[in-house]
Amino acid sequence: MDHRKELLAIEKSNPLKKESPGIFEEKSSKQSIQTCSINEGVDWNTPIEPKYKLDPNRFLIPVFTYGPNNQLHGFRETVFMAIKLNRTVILPPFFKHVRNDATVESQNEIVPAFLRLDVAKLRETVSLQPPEIVAEACNRRFDAFFTTRSSYCTNTKISRLEAACDYLKMDCKTTAGRFK
Repeated sequence: MDHRKELLAIEKSNPLKKESPGIFEEKSSKQSIQTCSINEGVDWNTPIEPKYKLDPNRFLIPVFTYGPNNQLHGFRETVFMAIKLNRTVILPPFFKHVRNDATVESQNEIVPAFLRLDVAKLRETVSLQPPEIVAEACNRRFDAFFTTRSSYCTNTKISRLEAACDYLKMDCKTTAGRFK
């Protein structure tokens, strides 16, 4: 079964499927099937055994920069790193694209993850937790902060990190107001 047909099969079995025109469409000579992959309702209380069960006490939380495509690419890398480092992924904040969205008031405006990811399907793949648990589980502190580029500490990127800390309800600054 090719990837597109597999996605359509998943969507057909989704009881929360919306009846509006969707993202994936398969046409035959007699009919047209339309489905939508947006699903707000993730029941975090329902236990799911993911394909890659990771350490539930160690976490990986990405903070993305740039636009939506770069954020999705970064999330894919996060899943790979989480598996290799044996860390549960915390569902991260995604950000609107300041150049393509007229509704953006700030470059740090957060978009709900379910608008970018199929969270329910992702939970079947890798250990994943909602952002609400991180502050309590980590005592509002990060143990380590890694950057992927030497130029990460610019105003734009630091402001994204600050927005992510606010979103996660984490204390990311020292008394001098700088990141540790």
